Amino acid sequence: MSHYALFDGAMYNFFSLGQTLSDKTIMGLSGINLRSGDIELREAIDSNPRTVNTSQWLVTGTLASDLRESLGILAGLNLNYLYFDFDGVTAGNIGLDAGVGRSFRGPFIFGNRSQVSFGLAGQSIIRPVMQLRTEKESYPTVWRGGVALSLPMFFRYNPVKQTFHYDKANIYTDIVLDTDVNDTRLAVGAEYAILNRYTVRAGFNDTLTLGAGAKLGDYQFDYAIDFKSYAYFHRIGVAFYWGDATEEEDEDYAHFMTVYTRVERFYAGQCKNARELLDKRNYDSAVTLLERTVYLLPPRREAVDLLKQARDLKASGKITASRERAMEQFQKGDYLAAYKTSVESLNVSPDDADTKVLLERTYNEAANRGLRVKQLKQDTVDALVALIRAASAANDFEQAELNLAKLKTLDGESYIFYDARKHIDETKQSYFSSLVVKSEEEFNKKNYPEAIMSAERALAVDAKNSVAINARKKAAQASDKKKKLSTKDRLYSERLYYTAAEHYAKNADSSAREVIFNLMRFNPAQAYAYPLFFRLTDKRIDADVKLKEADVDALRLEYQKTVVENRVKEFVLSAKLQRQQGDLVKAYQSYLSAYDLNPDDTAVIAALQDIYEEVKPKKKPAAPAPRPGEWTEMLGEVHEQRGGYKAPERRPTEPGPELKEIDKLRADYIKNVRAAAEALAVKSDYAAAEKELMKLKLFFPEGEINKLRRQLR
Repeated sequence: MSHYALFDGAMYNFFSLGQTLSDKTIMGLSGINLRSGDIELREAIDSNPRTVNTSQWLVTGTLASDLRESLGILAGLNLNYLYFDFDGVTAGNIGLDAGVGRSFRGPFIFGNRSQVSFGLAGQSIIRPVMQLRTEKESYPTVWRGGVALSLPMFFRYNPVKQTFHYDKANIYTDIVLDTDVNDTRLAVGAEYAILNRYTVRAGFNDTLTLGAGAKLGDYQFDYAIDFKSYAYFHRIGVAFYWGDATEEEDEDYAHFMTVYTRVERFYAGQCKNARELLDKRNYDSAVTLLERTVYLLPPRREAVDLLKQARDLKASGKITASRERAMEQFQKGDYLAAYKTSVESLNVSPDDADTKVLLERTYNEAANRGLRVKQLKQDTVDALVALIRAASAANDFEQAELNLAKLKTLDGESYIFYDARKHIDETKQSYFSSLVVKSEEEFNKKNYPEAIMSAERALAVDAKNSVAINARKKAAQASDKKKKLSTKDRLYSERLYYTAAEHYAKNADSSAREVIFNLMRFNPAQAYAYPLFFRLTDKRIDADVKLKEADVDALRLEYQKTVVENRVKEFVLSAKLQRQQGDLVKAYQSYLSAYDLNPDDTAVIAALQDIYEEVKPKKKPAAPAPRPGEWTEMLGEVHEQRGGYKAPERRPTEPGPELKEIDKLRADYIKNVRAAAEALAVKSDYAAAEKELMKLKLFFPEGEINKLRRQLR
């Protein structure tokens, strides 16, 4: 609704209201009234004046619809009723306006996707004709073609509060064609809306116009000044919104909020279910539920705090039950069983002080009675060391530290504990350094996703390390620059993350994995997606230590296999470096050590054969025979042709020191293998002895090895 006071009592009034019929259709009603001030009419100069005035009305019914899904356009119709009153002489008629428009995704400007809109409108397509007594007047048909550019900018997205604000710059251009007078005009305008709430405007249509607006709650206030050549016009407008009317919402943000609102409701429901499980003392189910829920809304602490509470309650309950069971066994004199029960309680709380006291007490009582508790303790220590080394080899340092805490409670003063501590620290530092180096290398190759991935893994090891933080930041900025991601694109990547987290919380790991992979491809710089990505893709080492002999043996085998694989890799890397430096003897020795650990590694076998061929002496080629009658100097000797030619004797090159050293390495290795096989045969372990002899396949044919195998028996 607007009211404009013009001059000499003239007024311009406007009102409008609208109502949505559906999510695609809206109808409206508006009215414009123009009244003149009092006008004095005189039939003669000295006659008494008569006061008259004029009033004009335009009442418009509007119907507009979004036909983009069916026809790809927006369309609207105005049905107009015009009424004119001049001193009691009236006239009225109807007219019709129509318009269509279409919007397209525009180019990226300042890193943001713009929107370009085109429109065509016809005013008075059906022309209203007004007849005042004998005079007729028809309204002209006016065509308007327009282009608008809308650019969202300065996005402010807060992932913690999930608020999304942005400014919008709009530029409008209209071409107006009046068919009656064949007149064409150009009008331009610009508008800048801050947070879709505060607006400043400027335009030019014959004259300059400036304006501003503010939306406060359900009210909108507008002011404009029109700089006419003969006067300045001030316009003030007030609009009121009620019912279901909402401000225009960004489409991408609307899609995001649909997903986020659903995830938020699900998150609240999961937390509620977790509290109910805690109240029922069903701690295991609560922990299982919350371990997946924490990834739904990473910035929020509610599920994280509940998970900590659930784990503490779970540990407390199990520790109490385990301690009571151990004490019951202790009081019955079953000290070995009491010790086993105390050890297994380490899986619940590795650093519990009461558990440590109980361990020492049950161990001493069992040892004093001559029970095999010492061997049981050693088996437990061996199993823990195997788990620590297996977890470290898998770069799962969280589990390695967890088992180290158990080892500390069990045997914290021994060299074994300090050796395990040192092993974790060295492995962690080596792994961290390799990740930082790899991140830098991938960055230099412009492989930014891998650079970010390596930096994120480094941060998972040491979250506060400034080198890893800077490496991640640098790679993420380069990735953003290369991909030219707008803020809306980042909003889309957030949507992908919440979808993946929702799948994971619902135990749909395969669907979560598929979405998270799409997210990593679309935006590898997505910040808090990596913990979920690692959770879905990394294998984890079981942290619990069992005391059954079969379990201990399995752990030892797993550990030995992991150690062998890592040692082979270390020897191969050393050999490659030594070979590049030209030290073929040391390279051969390193490859031979790798071969001893894994005789079936074809790459290692090929490398050993290559080095041996490289150091073997090469025979010098025979000198070419001279033509008859010629004297030829060859290899420092002068040979005279006398009735025929005798080629110089071909002598092999003398073996070099490298060949001698490598031959000694081979001989020593063969000697050691045969000695080990014979020692195993003495113990009647013929299967192991034959397996040891098979290492000689690098040096002897199969027939010779079979002969040695028969000799063993």
